[in-house]
Amino acid sequence: MQQGRRTNDRRRRVLYSAHQAENESTSAASRRAAEKLREARCPQMAYGSRVHRRIRGRWFSLVPVRLRSMLLVTGSIFLLASILCVGHYAAVTWTPLSTRPLIARPLRLDRPDSFGRWCMIAMFTVTAGIALMTYQLRRYRNDDFGGHYRLWRVVIVVSVLASLNVLASLVDWTGAIIDAGFGKRVALAGSDWVRLVVTFGGAVLALRMIAELWHCRTALALMATSCILFVIPEAVQWNILKLESAGHWTLATTAPMLGCTTLLIAMLTYLRMLYREVKQVEDVSMLDRFQQVKMNLFQSSSNQNKESSTLSDGTLTHAKTKNRWWQRGRADDQLGSKAEQDNSPAPPKQNSGTKRVSTKKRKNTFSENETVNEGLVKEEMKQSQESIPANNKRRWFGLRRPKATDSDTGTQSGAKPTSAAGQTGEHSSIPNKLTRSSRSKTKATASKSQQRTDAADETEPDQIDAQSPRKGLMGWRRKKASKQQNEPEAEAPKHQSTQAPTGSKSTTQKSQNHAKDMSFEGDDIDWTSMSKAQRRRLRKQLKRQNKAA
Repeated sequence: MQQGRRTNDRRRRVLYSAHQAENESTSAASRRAAEKLREARCPQMAYGSRVHRRIRGRWFSLVPVRLRSMLLVTGSIFLLASILCVGHYAAVTWTPLSTRPLIARPLRLDRPDSFGRWCMIAMFTVTAGIALMTYQLRRYRNDDFGGHYRLWRVVIVVSVLASLNVLASLVDWTGAIIDAGFGKRVALAGSDWVRLVVTFGGAVLALRMIAELWHCRTALALMATSCILFVIPEAVQWNILKLESAGHWTLATTAPMLGCTTLLIAMLTYLRMLYREVKQVEDVSMLDRFQQVKMNLFQSSSNQNKESSTLSDGTLTHAKTKNRWWQRGRADDQLGSKAEQDNSPAPPKQNSGTKRVSTKKRKNTFSENETVNEGLVKEEMKQSQESIPANNKRRWFGLRRPKATDSDTGTQSGAKPTSAAGQTGEHSSIPNKLTRSSRSKTKATASKSQQRTDAADETEPDQIDAQSPRKGLMGWRRKKASKQQNEPEAEAPKHQSTQAPTGSKSTTQKSQNHAKDMSFEGDDIDWTSMSKAQRRRLRKQLKRQNKAA
């Protein structure tokens, strides 16, 4: 399809739709809907791009954007105005102040040298500044085709003149100039002519301002209130209202102060609305704010309840776990038993139906463990003494042992060399404690029992040493050395057994079989599942069985 034909068809459709729109009756609602559709097709910005240059000024940072700050400013201004009005009423009606004119003079609002007049001057000046800032934003509005923004120029000038009138009474001063220039008139004085112009001009300006502030309902209400307050003193001046009481006089004299306050707040509210529109800050309704506040309060209360519940649970558990003075001994025993269980390997699980051991039984077991430990220390000391040769040991008062007899040497030479070292090392402590008379009786039985318990006694310390490695920096080297020593020791008996003659096998067959049986019984024991105390008890039991045999 050609481009020219497309444009022609579009023109035809536009003309047809315009002709149909002219024939149909339109209403305000339909026109408003059409405008919304047109804006949706072609969205338009409310303000021009150059308005952002004005916002960069530092004075716009003083605009109260948040509702909280706006309420704070409004409340402070109204509080100041109410204090001045109360002071004015007290200076006239309260006797202690009215009788002292020097004290009451600054409090009276109808005098030019009072605090109230100074505040009114400041308020009108601030109103002029707010009008200037509003003019800088309002002039860049895109939909202001009639040029209504020029109204704010007049507002700036009127605000400045109003502040000067409060300071120097410009109406009376201008009336005196007119009387001096044109002469006095019988009907009206010069000040009355000026007051008429100001009244009619103010009424027109008030109507224009109400139309301007129509979109901001809060500012509109405040502006109407300020206009009514400014009209009251003018009505008194034209004798429309008569002052028959102190209350009426107070209302007429305080009305300019209250009107200036409401005008300032109305201008500030309208400036805040324009600033939020330029900054594109969404305006939230009061109902939504109230609901949000309710939700925040509900969440905070629920969080407090949760915190209080957690704190109460923590205090209860702390109170439950707190031990009294009569329970501290039990707690100490439990801690000691737990520490021993952590150090020892895990024992097999017991049934859940077993009852707890009482404190007396725990103390008994603890004392038994102490006695077992003392016995082990003594055995280690004995073994260290036994490692010394019997010939080098000293007896009482530093005397040497007697020389070994022929029977002892014969029995020791007939045994294997590997078992002889174990016999002299472990069983030499027994005859040391016996007397001379008992030695001769026990020599024969001791030689036989020593040969039987060689294998069992040698395998037990090897297993213990392998299971309990020494701690320290050189522990890993000791493990390697022990493994290297065990390997050649295990290989050496194999070579010796293969090279030994058959005759020696027949002579020592019985003793070796018995030693193998004893070592087999020691190997069947599960040493890893036992604690240290259980191992020591079992070793003692095996030694006693060997001695009895």
